Amino acid sequence: LFPLGKILPAMITLASVAMGMTAILLASRGEFEKAIIAIILAAVFDGFDEICFDYIRVATNGIIAKTLEDGSFEYKVEFGEEAKEKNLKQIITEFTKYACDRLKQTGAYVSASVYGAVIRSKVDAARVGQDYVEMSRYVDYICPMVYPSHYANDYAGISVPDAAPYELMLTEMK
Repeated sequence: LFPLGKILPAMITLASVAMGMTAILLASRGEFEKAIIAIILAAVFDGFDEICFDYIRVATNGIIAKTLEDGSFEYKVEFGEEAKEKNLKQIITEFTKYACDRLKQTGAYVSASVYGAVIRSKVDAARVGQDYVEMSRYVDYICPMVYPSHYANDYAGISVPDAAPYELMLTEMK
């Protein structure tokens, strides 16, 4: 990324302020995706060469679970008419694509932090909306968050993952 912020700081600061004001205006109109991108672009214009979507997921409170015929669950949250027929993974993946399509044009790297548990657990993936395979089609890399407290007891043969962090990390990194 060409460091314009170092060469033309006043111009870049002005661009960042304009992007921030644009973000506030867009958010007030309910255009949150565009507002988020405007804020991120302001950071890129100020010289950040990488954007990491940390905890890019759906909050788990207020989720409606529906049991499917195969016994699995589909999770829904009210995101308005536009997202009515979409599951959480589709919503997060579409946002990831939307954001990356815009950010990649700047030359900035884009990454996403995902729960480590979603890699093996379809239930966890569906519940927070993270499909790391689909997301990886758009970001430059994925950062699995392998926190022992995120894992249920008896995960991967580990009776209490929270009490066995080394074993959990070893298992997940294989």
